[in-house]
Formats: sequence, C-alpha cells, structure tokens
Amino acid sequence: MRKIYIISVCLLAAAAAYYYIFFFVNRSVFDGLLQQASEKGGDFSQKIINNEDNSISYLRENFCSYRSNSKIIDEVEDIKNINLNGNAESLELSSENYAGKNSINFSLSNQTKGDKAIIERKSLSLDLSRWKKDGIFSAWAKFEKPEDISSVTLILESKNGAKRIYNELQNVNINEENKIRVNDPHPDYSLPEGENQYWQDFQLVYGWNYLFWRGDQYSDSGDFLVNQVVAYQLNFNLRQDYASGKKIHVDNVRVSDGVQKSNNPLGGNWYAPNGMPQYGVFDLSGEQECNLRLINVRREQYPSNGDHARILSNYTTPQNFAFKTRFKIIDPAPGYVNENNSYLRFQYNFDDEYDPGHDWFGAFISFEYKNFGLISVEPVERYTKQRQEPENFPFSARKHFVFDKDKEYQIELVVRSNKAQAHLYQVYSNNKLKKISSVSYDFKRPRSDIGRPFSIETTGSYHMLIKEIEILNLELIEKDIK
Repeated sequence: MRKIYIISVCLLAAAAAYYYIFFFVNRSVFDGLLQQASEKGGDFSQKIINNEDNSISYLRENFCSYRSNSKIIDEVEDIKNINLNGNAESLELSSENYAGKNSINFSLSNQTKGDKAIIERKSLSLDLSRWKKDGIFSAWAKFEKPEDISSVTLILESKNGAKRIYNELQNVNINEENKIRVNDPHPDYSLPEGENQYWQDFQLVYGWNYLFWRGDQYSDSGDFLVNQVVAYQLNFNLRQDYASGKKIHVDNVRVSDGVQKSNNPLGGNWYAPNGMPQYGVFDLSGEQECNLRLINVRREQYPSNGDHARILSNYTTPQNFAFKTRFKIIDPAPGYVNENNSYLRFQYNFDDEYDPGHDWFGAFISFEYKNFGLISVEPVERYTKQRQEPENFPFSARKHFVFDKDKEYQIELVVRSNKAQAHLYQVYSNNKLKKISSVSYDFKRPRSDIGRPFSIETTGSYHMLIKEIEILNLELIEKDIK
C-alpha cells in the first residue's frame, strides 16, 4: 500500500512539473531581447531618450512616479458622510460605475427642493494647494433624463466654512441633434493650453457623461483655505418641469494638473489626441495603485470621437524596437456592454496630425470578431475613407482569440523595419506567463520617416487598465542581434 502511495505521489509531482514546464514560459520574447541587450553592457535601470530625434532607446513606465500629478477627491466607494440635500437616506450605493468600483445614485423627487439636487460629501481632509489656481476638477455622472439638468456646479468648502465655487457647466436643452457645428446653441468650453483648445458643443446626454471644471475659473465666498478642504458639493441645477423618479449616478470626483498635452496626470509624457479630453480620459486608479486607466468619453456626448480612448507617447517610434504592455479590461456596467466596434489597439508610427486614428501600424484585439492580429491603416480620403493591409488576412497575421475580462494579459510587439511580430500572453500569479498566440506579417506599405508616436487605444464600451509599458530600441542597442 505504501509503495502505491509513493508511486502516486511521484506521478503527481511529475505531472505538476510537466504542467509547469510546458504550460508556462520561462521568459517572454521581450524579456529575452532585453537580457541579450543587457549582456552587451546596456544599462536599463532608467528611461533613456535619444535627444537628437526624441526617439526611445529604452522606456519603462509603471506610472508610480506620476502620483503627485492628480488626486482623488472622492472615489465614491461608500455612502459615509454623504447626503442629498441634507438627507443621507435618499442615496443608494450602486455597483454600476464608470471609473471605479461603485457609484452613488439618487432619484429626482420633491426632496430635491424643486430647483437643485445637491450631493455633499463631508468629513474630508484634503490639501489641494497644488491646484489652488489651476488644474482640472472632474467627475462622471449618469443621467436617465439629461434634459432635466440646466447646469452642474462644483463647490469646495474649507475648514473655516469658506467656499470656492467653480464656474458652472451649462446644459442647453434644444430639440436637435448635436453635430459639432460652429454657431449652434451648445456652449464651447475653452481649455487652458492654446487658443484653439476647447470642448466644442458641450452637452449632457443619456448615460455616462464626463464633467469638468477649470481650476482657474472660480469665485470665493470667504477666505477659502485650499490646504484645508473638508467637503465638496455637486449642484445639479434642475429645470422647473423635471421628471420625478429619474435617476442620477455620480462617480470618481478628482483633480489633476490638466487634461491636455503638456499638463495631465502623466506629466505630458503621454497625452490624448489633439491634447483634449473628449478624445480620451485617463487617470491613475486608486491612491495606492500605479495603474493607468483609459476611459472613453462616449460618442453620444462628443459625436466626432467615436467612443475612443487613446494615449499617445511624447516620444517617437524607433525603426526597430520591441514593445511590451501588461493590462486588464474593465467592464464598467455588466450587462450593458455592446461588443460591436470594441477593440484594443497597440499602435506605432501613429499619425496624430493629418488624419489622427486613420494612419498607423500595430496589433489589435477585436471583441466583436474574436480576433488577435496585425494591421496597418492609412487614409485614402482625409477623415472619410481608409484602406488597410493586409486586406484579406492570411492566417499568419490573424488568429482566433476570445478575451476573458477577468484575467490579466501581456502583449508584445517586435518590429524590424516593415517586419512585425505580435505575441500574446496570459499573466498568472507570481508573474508567470502562458503564451496564448503569436502572429507575424511583412508589411508592403513603407513606414514614414517622420518621427511619430506610439499609441494605445480602447474603443467601444470597455475600459483598459494598463499595468506597465516597456519599450526597447533594437536599432540603437541591439544592432547585431538577428
């Protein structure tokens, strides 16, 4: 009997060893290239940028160094010390969210005093000195009947009772489609960086909305102490004929250095296309975390965006490079997500000037078509017509893949001139990797000689949580590696 037991234990141990050896990889393709470059004497302990053309020699981002550029005022994860028009019982905690784990919601009723619904969180202890006269304050709100809202105001209160009142966001109620036109009734809100930087035709729509207030546009009531903030209010100013029973959700109130190209939560090293938030919002998820969260402004709120959230690097793409990023996908509203036109894209040689979003090379994951592959897109007619390569995907350039939202993944690109490889891994505990798929393609279309950035993008209903980004310039560091 003992002999049988020993044999069984040995067989189980052998099976476990076999599973570990053949199920997991010792290192990824990127890590193998980095080790080879390190053995040649390269120092990869910090970021290395080529000053001549602003291209990356080596870059590793885990986003921890950017924590001071933004601050969470309220993640809205509980209902402690929070009330609606002074009544805490009118609020509910909801698992539905847009930029966190929970949100609070309430229904419009007679308790909203007829013309205002005021959400107030007390017992805060915040030092907002960094943003005493600048920055961008923001929140997310979901409306069932947005036409009930005439405007939204943010108010901060300091320990001595003084208040800072930021300029209200107007919501024009007109019975016509917003097509982002000049000289229509929807207000345009200017942004601090550059005279042509603004959110054109701001509006509130059914569903989730991005709300923002400039930190330099306010009025004070009393001697406001920006280093002793103890409460905030969100004032939803109502129209007289508002519909009783309609719900409003509130999520993720925060402040950052800005939402544009030079000033943003990532210090300008990464930024949204055109340097404006309507083309993609990003923030750091949680005070103790270093994860970057990409959040799309919904197409309904800004029609020309198309449900994209994208960040661009402030550094240009080398001719030969290896790229790695680790990420998870977040479903902000289970049961709501529509996978049509839902993609993840990991792009290089991204044109952010002539026809942004329609001229790039890179890897993609399609939720709609359940594919992982390589592709190049270029404009035929600016803004309206594009072509892609390959037109009819060979098996080597595209593989079937079904994404699991509850798991962590790692995608890598290895690019030498026009030859590209993409490798996809699933990440397990203790950073163990299982290789899921690989694709390769030799693009016929030449790459531009103009220095262009990297880009990471999510489209559709999903949000992306990026754990880290690492880029290695093979042309400068690994010239003799084949």
